[in-house]
Formats: sequence, C-alpha cells, structure tokens
Amino acid sequence: MKPGDDLAAFLNRKQPNHHWLIEPLISTDSGRYGLVGGRPDIGKSNLLLNMGFCLATGTPFLGMKTRRVKVGYYSLELMEAELKPRLQKLLKAYPEPQPDMLHIDCWEPMPLSKHEEEFAAAVRGRDVVIVDPIKYMVSGNYIEPRRATDFASMMLRLMRQESFVAVMGIQVIKENPKYSLEPGDLFKLKGAGDYVESATFALLVEKSPRKHKPGGFGWDKSNPDAKTIHFAKQAEADRRLEPIDTIYDYENCKFDIVKP
Repeated sequence: MKPGDDLAAFLNRKQPNHHWLIEPLISTDSGRYGLVGGRPDIGKSNLLLNMGFCLATGTPFLGMKTRRVKVGYYSLELMEAELKPRLQKLLKAYPEPQPDMLHIDCWEPMPLSKHEEEFAAAVRGRDVVIVDPIKYMVSGNYIEPRRATDFASMMLRLMRQESFVAVMGIQVIKENPKYSLEPGDLFKLKGAGDYVESATFALLVEKSPRKHKPGGFGWDKSNPDAKTIHFAKQAEADRRLEPIDTIYDYENCKFDIVKP
C-alpha cells in the first residue's frame, strides 16, 4: 500500500473518462452495479427490457438521456416462449438495434460462484450486462446477508475484469403483501438491503397510489396499469430525482410517462 498524495497532487490526479450510460443514473466509471426492484409480477423484467432497448439504440430511458452501447440481456426466469412476444412488441416501440448491439439469451439457474468463467466468457464485449433476476445467480439462499455480500463482491470484481456495467433485477416482498412498497424498503427488507449497499442506483417499481377525486371527496378507481418508478438510490446523492408516474402499454410492452 503506497502513502497517500498531498491535497494538491490528489486533486490533480487524472480521472478516468466519465461517460453517462443513463444520465444521471449510471456511468461507465461508476464501478458499481444498478438494481431494479419490486414485488413479483409488477413489471421489473419489462422495465429491464425497456432499459436494454434504450441503451442499445440510444433512445431516452424514462426521459433520461442514454449513450448507445452494446448490451446483453440474460434472463434466468423468462424462457424463450415468454420472452419472444415481449421482444416483438418492443420492436414496435423502439428502433431496431443494429447488429451486435443487443444480445438476448435465456439461461438456466447459474450460481456465479460455480460458473464465473462461463459467465465472463458469455458477457465479454458487452458494455452493459442486464441480469434478470439476481436470485438465480446466487448460490444458496439469496436473501442471506453473507450470500449477498459474496455475490456482490464477485460481480464487482468481474465488472472490473471484463469492463462492463451490470444492472440486475431483484424481487422485494413485504411481510404483508397488501401494503405498498416504499423506496426505503429496498434498504431495510431482507433480500434487498445487502445488494443495495453496493449499488450505484436502485429503482423501485410499484403500483401508483390512488388519488383523490376532483374536489377531494373519495378516491378515484385505481388503474392496474399505472406504475410509479421510484429512485430509491441514485449515483449523485445531492441530486434528487422525483418518482416517475407511468402507464404500462401492453400493446408495445412499454412504460409511457404520465404528464403532470
């Protein structure tokens, strides 16, 4: 371990090139992964697929600028029969990615601790690697803190070794599923908090809250397709990002932003 630089030398150190992949969520030099969390069947996989198409085509993601990069989307839950119809719908909503910009594959459960070299070879050459979901890449019970810490350390090391940024889906469940998830739950609930700690950003997908009827008397009927994207954690802690209300468009497998 070398002695530290004095203040002037430290401030004058040459920094690696800083390029936003999704501004202001994640950059090429973040050194950490991103997370998309939510309850089962809320739309995490669809949001991750949208992110993949946006990055592979340079299309804004939820209104945020993206950098066009090579993406790999690896599903460990959705198999081909479920995934293909969604991809066909997304091709109606986004420009078709150029050859080699978007790789798609379906994998059987593959604990990273036992398949590290195989995983590294599969993602080599990708700038962004989307894994959906985390739990099938963790050996043993993925909600155990030690398992989560070991997996996070291994993934971060592979990211440095192969020069990619990972974004992963994670299931979050409250003890009483009737209660809505809040952004802070990603830090507190077992099975999420230990992964969030090493993340540069964490999004939470949840049903949009019901709103009062005009005049303030009673509640409007809830729209089952209304989803709110919360920023539970973000790369720039001093830059607050407000939740984004969306309506899920089944025809195009897309999240349409609701204008205020």
